[in-house]
Amino acid sequence: MFKHKTAMHHFFKRRGLVGALTTGLLLSGCAMGPDYERPELELPPQYFDELAQESAKNIGLSHWRDFYLDPDLQVLITHALSKNINLETVRSRLLAARSNVTVTDAALYPALGIDANAERSIDSGITNTNPSHENEFDLVGTVSWELDIWGANRRRSESSYANYLSAQESLNLAVISLISDVASRYYQWLDIEHRYQISLNTVELRRKERDLARLRKENGVISGLEVRQAEVEYQS
Repeated sequence: MFKHKTAMHHFFKRRGLVGALTTGLLLSGCAMGPDYERPELELPPQYFDELAQESAKNIGLSHWRDFYLDPDLQVLITHALSKNINLETVRSRLLAARSNVTVTDAALYPALGIDANAERSIDSGITNTNPSHENEFDLVGTVSWELDIWGANRRRSESSYANYLSAQESLNLAVISLISDVASRYYQWLDIEHRYQISLNTVELRRKERDLARLRKENGVISGLEVRQAEVEYQS
């Protein structure tokens, strides 16, 4: 009988140990989804060569004033960075994402609070003709901490931080794109202005050639055919 009880005792003790280990494994594996990891993309080798070339082109964009030295262009870029509506929208998204990170991270740490209480009591007494007044003030600090057993708070924190990084990168890309667009349009305008100035100089040069051809015809140096040719070139 004693041996039977001892065997039963070891049997239930071992079952309890197995159950405790199983419960621990289940709890450790019940986090809400896997840890956040940056996805790995399979990119062709030539992508890295192109990326290196683009990075070389973009050197100095973080300090664009050192890259674009034209004072007029600097004024245009500064105005665009401060007044562009699309850029303001991206900035507001970044601020919202940053605030969301603060909120979700707060759930991972203890919350501190203070409870204040005030009471006023009157002790009239039986024989005392002058009742006494007593004021009581209580100030109690409180600490609360939500146990993140299932990892939901940690997952929300990781997700909000990933969204914040994405919003930050979107802002960086928007700034680079805006600066590049303003600079491109500015240089296009300079090219058009330069071509226009060349056209004006060409017209003035042909006018002088026409006048010179007329003068030479009057002096009998050239024929009227050469004068007409100079006039056609001037009018074209």
